[in-house]
Amino acid sequence: MKSDIESLKSLSGAVNNNKVQSLPSDPQPSRDSDKRLTMIVHRTLGDVSRRKRNVVVCGLPEGQTPSDDREAFLQLCEAYMPIKPVVQNNNCVRLGKNISDRPRRLLVRLESEEAASVILKSASAL
Repeated sequence: MKSDIESLKSLSGAVNNNKVQSLPSDPQPSRDSDKRLTMIVHRTLGDVSRRKRNVVVCGLPEGQTPSDDREAFLQLCEAYMPIKPVVQNNNCVRLGKNISDRPRRLLVRLESEEAASVILKSASAL
């Protein structure tokens, strides 16, 4: 990452006083930078895909344990939505600081993007 920043700085130094100076010639990029770029792209795409499976629920009363929150979410879906989603490995996490007068938001990690999109589409009915 540091070398990427340094290379950007060296390229930005090539443009000075609205005059384009000659850039360092490297006809073939190094294989290490190609591998690093490929790794960054794969990591970013994986992160985007993982986030598409997340749903944040507001206003759901807090349970004593994460499994209580999971059950409350599943009951909400069963009662008001056309889908009963599969929650990924009991992954329900409360977000933010605990404020006594209102429940924190609940981050739910689902197994599929389709389940998350169905929940988001049917959330307007709530």
